[in-house]
Amino acid sequence: MNGPQLLHPARFLLLLLLLLLLIIIIIIIIIYNALIKSSLLYGSETWKLTENNKRRVEATEMDALKRSSRISRKERIKNVTIRQQIRLEETVIKEIEQNQLTWYGHVQRMVEGRLPKIAFKWMPKQRRARRRPKKNWMEGIRP
Repeated sequence: MNGPQLLHPARFLLLLLLLLLLIIIIIIIIIYNALIKSSLLYGSETWKLTENNKRRVEATEMDALKRSSRISRKERIKNVTIRQQIRLEETVIKEIEQNQLTWYGHVQRMVEGRLPKIAFKWMPKQRRARRRPKKNWMEGIRP
């Protein structure tokens, strides 16, 4: 046969299906980055990230990923498996911690008279009220 070889119809459909699956994964990642991640990260540089807050942010992130992938909670698929299917390596928590370190460095380089630097160094004179967290934002940044 000298002319171009045609694909078998079953192979063609399989390639078409794989291409469609790849396009769906790319669309999910684009929507995740544009809507979900940007909403979750808004103002996160100044949050005091407690374990409870970490758990809530991660639950919100995974809920959005499951909904965009059309995976029900009834299917009981692990979060790690969903992340591998969508090809996401980092969680939003890692990015929040990175943003906080970036903000810390930015404030440290500021001139002393700037309001963010003054607010950053401010310590209240009164004792903390009962049931207050023992750590402040600054102590949460340090490893």
